[in-house]
Amino acid sequence: MRELFAVFKTHPWISGLLIFLALFIPTLPIAVQYGAIYALEKQTGQQVDIGNVDINLFNGKIAVYNIKLQNQTEITKIKAFEADLRLSKLFEKRLQFAEIKLIGTQLPVEIIQDGDQQSYQIAGIPLPQSSSDDQQETAVAIDFGVDRLTVSNFQLNLIQQEKKQLYQIRSLTLDELYSWDKDFARLKLNSALNQHKINANLQLHLFSEVPKLVGTFKVQELNLADIQNWLPFTASGQLDGELTFTLEQRQNGLTLYQYSEITMQQAELQIEDQNIAGENLHWKGDAHYFHGDIQGVKIDGKIEGNALSFKQESADGNLQAGSNLSADIHLAGQLNHNTKIRQSGQVTLTDLTIKQTAKAEQQTTATDINYPKLAYNGDIEWFMDSMKLRLDGRLKGEKLKLGQAHEFTDKSAQKLSVSLPLFDFKGQQEVLIADNLELSTTGSLNLDNLAIQQSEFNVSREKVNELKVRNQLQATLNLKAELNEAGQTLQQNGSIKLRQLDLEQNSNRVQTPQIDWNGKIGLIATDSQQKLDVKGKLKAVNLAVDSEQAQINNSLNADLNLKLNNSPDALQLQQKGNVQVSDLSLQQAGLLQQAAEAIYQGDIDYQLSKSNAPEQAAPQHVTLNGRFKLSGSQTQIPQSATSEALEIAHNLDSDFTLNLEMNAQKTLVDYQGKGTIQALKLNLGKQTSAIERLNWQGNTLLDQTSSEANPTIQLSGKIKLNAERIHFGDTRLMPRKPAVSIQNLDLKQLTLTSLEQFSLQNLDIRNIQLQGYQNAQKVPLNRIGRLTLDRAKIQTTPSIEAKLGNIAIKDTLTQLTLDKEKQIVQISALKKALGIEAEQPAKSAEPTTEKTTPQASAQLAFNSLQFTGNNAIKIELQSEQKPIHKDINIEVLEVSAFDSQKPQNLSDFRLIAAVDEFSRIESSGKISPSTSQINLDAQTKIDGLSLNDFSPLIEEAIGYKIDSGQLSATIDSLIKQNKLDINNKIKLYKFKLSSADQAKTDEFNKNFNVPLEIGLDLLQDKSGNIKLDLPINGDLENPNFSISSIVSKALNGALGKATRTYLLLALQPFGAIALVGELALDQVSAVRLQPVTFLETRASLSEEMQQYLQKVATLLKSRGNVQIKLCGGASENDRAALIEMTRANQAERQKQQDSEIVIRDERLLALAKLRQSVIKRYLIKQGVSTNQLVLCQPKIDPEKAAPKVDLGI
Repeated sequence: MRELFAVFKTHPWISGLLIFLALFIPTLPIAVQYGAIYALEKQTGQQVDIGNVDINLFNGKIAVYNIKLQNQTEITKIKAFEADLRLSKLFEKRLQFAEIKLIGTQLPVEIIQDGDQQSYQIAGIPLPQSSSDDQQETAVAIDFGVDRLTVSNFQLNLIQQEKKQLYQIRSLTLDELYSWDKDFARLKLNSALNQHKINANLQLHLFSEVPKLVGTFKVQELNLADIQNWLPFTASGQLDGELTFTLEQRQNGLTLYQYSEITMQQAELQIEDQNIAGENLHWKGDAHYFHGDIQGVKIDGKIEGNALSFKQESADGNLQAGSNLSADIHLAGQLNHNTKIRQSGQVTLTDLTIKQTAKAEQQTTATDINYPKLAYNGDIEWFMDSMKLRLDGRLKGEKLKLGQAHEFTDKSAQKLSVSLPLFDFKGQQEVLIADNLELSTTGSLNLDNLAIQQSEFNVSREKVNELKVRNQLQATLNLKAELNEAGQTLQQNGSIKLRQLDLEQNSNRVQTPQIDWNGKIGLIATDSQQKLDVKGKLKAVNLAVDSEQAQINNSLNADLNLKLNNSPDALQLQQKGNVQVSDLSLQQAGLLQQAAEAIYQGDIDYQLSKSNAPEQAAPQHVTLNGRFKLSGSQTQIPQSATSEALEIAHNLDSDFTLNLEMNAQKTLVDYQGKGTIQALKLNLGKQTSAIERLNWQGNTLLDQTSSEANPTIQLSGKIKLNAERIHFGDTRLMPRKPAVSIQNLDLKQLTLTSLEQFSLQNLDIRNIQLQGYQNAQKVPLNRIGRLTLDRAKIQTTPSIEAKLGNIAIKDTLTQLTLDKEKQIVQISALKKALGIEAEQPAKSAEPTTEKTTPQASAQLAFNSLQFTGNNAIKIELQSEQKPIHKDINIEVLEVSAFDSQKPQNLSDFRLIAAVDEFSRIESSGKISPSTSQINLDAQTKIDGLSLNDFSPLIEEAIGYKIDSGQLSATIDSLIKQNKLDINNKIKLYKFKLSSADQAKTDEFNKNFNVPLEIGLDLLQDKSGNIKLDLPINGDLENPNFSISSIVSKALNGALGKATRTYLLLALQPFGAIALVGELALDQVSAVRLQPVTFLETRASLSEEMQQYLQKVATLLKSRGNVQIKLCGGASENDRAALIEMTRANQAERQKQQDSEIVIRDERLLALAKLRQSVIKRYLIKQGVSTNQLVLCQPKIDPEKAAPKVDLGI
């Protein structure tokens, strides 16, 4: 005790301190209590009450009970705060609590919204928003630690805009948290928000080298409506979740690793006029966030949602969307320094529905979309700084159905429906969202069975327009597009395939099973200009176009190099490349066009000038420069009331340049080029024309003026033509039986001066044939080896005028057969081959008083006409007996200038011809071209015309047959204005008649003074020849004119000269004596010649007979006035030899022999005639005149003797 007092005495401050402590310690809790009440009331302006404060400075225990703060609306309560401070640790500069307890706390937290700013009050105390830069806090170098922190029955009242939410912490424990210990502290939380559990179990590494927070966080059945006041929108629904995470604070930033599973049920968010809802939304996965020099995020997991929906309503309309969601999330991103986010995985939407109603000033639009399944599998990248979105993956949709309806204020409407069973895109897309919107797409696109239907209705709700489209699309995309305020650009390079395309609009329809495109497409579009650039290959198979105007079927192959430029001033289109159309069929009213193939290779240039004139009057210009080929072309135009049916078939190949200019007043077509048409066939009615090959080269110009007052059409040009193998005839007989055939036609120049006038230069036609058909047999009429015309000028209106130059015809053969009815068989057969029906007798018509306008007469004129070469005419005259054959060979035929409009100008002509082998005709003079007034002045000479062949006609007409005879004549013909003055000097050699039909001869002889055969015999001179002068006079305009009566009259006059001889014969016996005397005198001078013999069946002269005939020729040449007759010519030995020859031939060919071989008389008579001709031909070659050799009718010797031809003088 003494020592204690000594201390107090020595150190009096100690005693003072003890006295202070004795007084302070008991009063400290009270001081703290009231000091705290004072400070809180001053700070909060609230009424503050503290029930009790207990402080034990010796053991470090502090307790505060029943703390209460109250304002007008809220109360803050703390039932108990207890802390156990380890005092001994203060000497180690550590503030360490053994335990801290917070019991029965009720704490209001209020969120105050002031515009865009938020502030907080906790227990009525405002929290500072920020600290001033100039404020500095004094740091105390002291460590803090707690062995255990316990919070129980903690209630947090969350207040915002008079709405309250209760967050209750049932228990919270924190163990072993020390600022000097790098080991972790554990925090356990057991709490509830409106009775819904919120629990946590955490490891706190607050004071480690890398501070971090590790643990789990779990929420059960949390109602989102309980926290909606702390959200910028209204929320409802239930939230369940469990989160396992690690949060680290590194020197360069914050890092978060977490795994969570979160479920939201019956969730609904209302954000202004937008409503977002979901029946069930589930997330399960990892998340990694790091914040430092580089900020990043990485998320891996899966999210699924059922019955998700979105709704938005406004005055302009509303939008509703609903779907189920399933997504694999593999997201990684950098959030600073070139921010980018990448997502990989599959996102699937099922039962997607979108309904939208949009209202505008003039219309209301309703859209309805149903997508049972839409899935994307791939990568999505978002570049924040550059505003770029990149996708690389596959987007696939199934069974899309879209419906859209437009209702207009005038009660009209439009409807659209789209059905797409399959949408499949695989590839890359890149979208740049900046001042310009740029899109880049590379990949493949597949649309399966796409169906589109669009309908338009008028104000009466009647359907006025409908469009239907069905197709399958496959495309390889390499697409780039840019959209900005100035316009749009687009570039596509790849293939596009359309399958089973079916496009139908009203009565128009387009169908094709296949369209393929491979190439580039470029588009630049602004408000004032559009440019399109297309380059690639286009293919369409079995394309069918059906409309009210036409039906088109074809397949298309095209190499396109197309450029289109559309501006306010002009529209320009250019195409270079090949366009091939195959299996073409075009059908429209009055036309059917078909072609196996059509190919155009070259340039197309189209320009439209957009002047102030109406669009239809704007000037247009089209230029084509290239090659056009058409194969298997067939054109059909059906019969109409004014025209026959027309069919055209051909192949075409042309290199050309075509310029077409059009405006409202004028159309100008300028063509220059060359080409070939092959296998041209033209059917018009019953006629068919065919040209195997037609070549042309030249230019034409068509100028059409559309003036209403004076419309005109002008045509001009020059063309060179060449055609090969031209045929014309009846359609039923073509092509094997043509009526007209031309091997080659060559025209050096065709000059067109107008539609009604053209001219020719150097026309050359070769191998012309005219032929008919009778009983399926060819009936030739005419063949011309060559026809040339140096020039011609032809006009078609007002009348036909043909002014020709020099005409040359070479190597012709004409065949004429006159049947028993005196009709030319070839003409009838030719008409049949031409499809010309026989003319029917015209019915008598009622007299008419109508005045007819006289038609201008046609004009035909030429400079000259000349036949050269071998020109033959074969004539056959059919009779009751046997036909007569005559061959006329024209050696010379020339006609000078001829003009049908100038009958006063006579044309010179000259004719030299041979009849058969031994006769000649020569004629020359002048002839008038007029058809109404005949004018002729000609001299004609006939030499050596055999009359035997005319015997059947004479026999048929008058009953006489000609046994022998030959005619020569000189004819002087003068016809002036249809008045005849003809002088015939005729000489008949060895002319002998005999009666074949007595009744006919008697009837005929009634017209003569003496019987004809007697008269002719009496007219013969001592050589057996007759000379006659037969003048013919008459008027062709006299209706009683008959050429037969004039000839009979002239012949009667000649026969009158025989009256003297006839009287001598009648005055018997003196007359007979006188006649016998004259005849005896003639017989004295007669010479008998031996016959010419032949081998059986042969017609050749033996060496012996040739030597004999040479002597006969010497005799005849020495006596020019002597004639011999060649008679007979065949015998029965010929018939027997021919039978044996036929039998031997049959045996050699091992042919079955007939029971009887018959050799007809006609064959022997032909052999006899041939032998006579052989002898005459041989004698003429020896220098004998043809007039000295007269042929008899061939006969058959009934005796079996050697064949012979008798020579008689």
